[in-house]
Amino acid sequence: MFDVEFFKSEIPKYISGKRLSHTLAVMEECRRLADIFGVGGIDRERLLCAALLHDITKEKKGREQIDLLRELNVEYDSDDIHSPKILHAITGAAFIRRQWPDKTDDEMALLILSHTTGRPGMGLCEKLLYLADYIEPTRDWESCIHLRRFFKKDLAAMKDNPEKLQRHLDKTLAVSFDLTIAELIGSGSVISMKTVAARNQLLISLETEQAAL
Repeated sequence: MFDVEFFKSEIPKYISGKRLSHTLAVMEECRRLADIFGVGGIDRERLLCAALLHDITKEKKGREQIDLLRELNVEYDSDDIHSPKILHAITGAAFIRRQWPDKTDDEMALLILSHTTGRPGMGLCEKLLYLADYIEPTRDWESCIHLRRFFKKDLAAMKDNPEKLQRHLDKTLAVSFDLTIAELIGSGSVISMKTVAARNQLLISLETEQAAL
């Protein structure tokens, strides 16, 4: 059902240049993360396809995103409208289901939907796509470099301990949300409540786990 090579051939019709290079880098980072976290079979193929499609509508700007939301009959809230950088995740998730209904599914759409803001209760593949988008090697922003180093530190020592790996992944995502929120505050931008809720849920979960040890 999920055809990585098909989508590799399709995405240049929608994105180009640095955006295309980034997309291919995200797919390769997802492949590495899937190896680390033991994601195989159909989940792995879905993740790689979602990585290829995650920015499928990113090159549409401003009014084009709003028009596409309405064309796709997608629900959105005021936070979304005032956070234009996250709109492509919403339009992209709906677009892939309309464009390729037989080669995508709702789970793949959810991976794309949450890849910019996160959400409470993210599944493993959602977390991996979110992280891959942040730390893939071509990202050279200070926050990306910091998060990449944080994630990779001591990673090898955890490779045979799934519980430690999962906690480390959650800690990394919590750090990423802190970095994102700090940057948005610094630029005077609206913060999506999805990101705040995702951060809080992860912190509470990590605190609960720590208390149980």
